[in-house]
Amino acid sequence: MSSVSQRCVFLFLNFLLVSTQLYADTDDALTVSLLTFSPGDHAFFKFGHNALWIHDSKNHTDDVYNFGTFYFDSWKIFPEFLLGRFQYWLSVEPLDVTIASYKEDNRWIEAQELQLSREEKALLNARLIENARPENAAYKYDYYRDNCSTRLRDAINNVTGGVLRASGQVPARMTWRDHTRRATADTLWEYFGLDILMNDVIDQPINVWQEAFLPENLQQLIRQTKVKSENSEIPLVRREFSLLAAHRPQMRRAPPHWLGFLSLIGIIAGSIVFLLGKLSRRHPIARIVLGLCVSILGGCLGLLGIIFTLLWVFTDHQVAAHNENILLCAPFAVLLFVYGIRVAQGAVSAYLKTYWLIAASAALSVLSLILKLFPWFDQNNYQIIALLLPLWMGLCLALRQLSYHRLSHVSE
Repeated sequence: MSSVSQRCVFLFLNFLLVSTQLYADTDDALTVSLLTFSPGDHAFFKFGHNALWIHDSKNHTDDVYNFGTFYFDSWKIFPEFLLGRFQYWLSVEPLDVTIASYKEDNRWIEAQELQLSREEKALLNARLIENARPENAAYKYDYYRDNCSTRLRDAINNVTGGVLRASGQVPARMTWRDHTRRATADTLWEYFGLDILMNDVIDQPINVWQEAFLPENLQQLIRQTKVKSENSEIPLVRREFSLLAAHRPQMRRAPPHWLGFLSLIGIIAGSIVFLLGKLSRRHPIARIVLGLCVSILGGCLGLLGIIFTLLWVFTDHQVAAHNENILLCAPFAVLLFVYGIRVAQGAVSAYLKTYWLIAASAALSVLSLILKLFPWFDQNNYQIIALLLPLWMGLCLALRQLSYHRLSHVSE
């Protein structure tokens, strides 16, 4: 071979080597990892959180893309959340800032490096950059269908050709309500507040893809998903590692079973007000206590019924309309706030009116249980029924005794 030919071959091989190295450098420049954060103490942090970490070795950057940014110290947070108009947005911050923030809150961080191709990583990075622009960053939050976790799920699914959705087409182990209950079980006001405000939409069977509305479920879905690589399938997760440790209990694996306990509470409460009705015949103090119970319980449950009605009409949340709990918390029961005070004052003319209001509320409570015989009434509100039905029955029997006893004395 001539020297010219040898030189040409050498230059060609050198070109191939350099090109291969440049391709490898470009391929390795970006590393994409799903970050999963443990639940926190704030009511809005009970469900955990997640984000995407883009490590760019070429530009020496570590950006964390977080779809869960909101003003949690604003007074608007609860009314906007209830009305379904709460705004979240995508924010970007350095990894070290993220770690410092979660370390301060005693929350752990786990990372899953994703096994994506060079094109997939570049596409995902470009889409996140575009999404983070101020004009594109905000979105209307939906707790189950469009949140910080589902946005990441969809982003990863889209760049991988739908493998994540395909992997999640198996039945989930729980409903949305079950997951909500297990996440909030240690904060009773949040547990019962969410449980009583939401309808049967969250009781329908879901699949693992839909179950990934929770960050820990998305972490598991990512872990079990495989992607195609030449003639074989490989795990979507290249490796998993901990970025930050914390001493914090894990979220419950299953929701608490409180049906029996709440039934007992309801029966005891109903029995107490029933006894107050019997004692009210002879003891003014018992009548005063009974009247105050009617005023407080009736007023609060009636107010809840009004809230259910307003949410049904005005909220953008699909999970708040057609709430069967309106039968247990009739809006007209709010009138008992006034009538209960009249009973406590001994106003005989208010006794019968109070009784009929309570009787109507009790009848609707019984109806809420009877309707469970029909498939259209499938809301999982048995715990609420178990608590409130005996209470309404106890109040009804108590006022029946008091009203008819007083009326019999008046007629004599």
